[in-house]
Amino acid sequence: MFGWFSNPNFNISQQTVKNLVRTLFQDHARRINRLLPVFDNAAIENRQFVVDEDWFLTHHSFEEKNALYVQNAIDYSVKAVQQCLSNDHFLHEKVPFEAVDLIVFVSSTGIATPSINAKNNE
Repeated sequence: MFGWFSNPNFNISQQTVKNLVRTLFQDHARRINRLLPVFDNAAIENRQFVVDEDWFLTHHSFEEKNALYVQNAIDYSVKAVQQCLSNDHFLHEKVPFEAVDLIVFVSSTGIATPSINAKNNE
């Protein structure tokens, strides 16, 4: 419902993502071909990414990928919270940060220690 607050810049169609996955895992064609129908049945038209599709076609170390995840998770999360607390579409007045007792952050994309919700934007 409120996902439009902080969407990444690169909007990629589900079919393009499916083709990209097929390309990336071509060495495991037999196994990946069994899983590809999930893309057709997920009822998802587009996916948003912080990088363009070409980024996936070049090698990146785990450290590079995870650093990209951590920084963007922080940036997009902060932006989403700021917009949510000041959105006049559903608020009569802005909500100060101090009035928030808890923010729950859930992600299955990357690894962060400490977790994203415990990090200070360094």
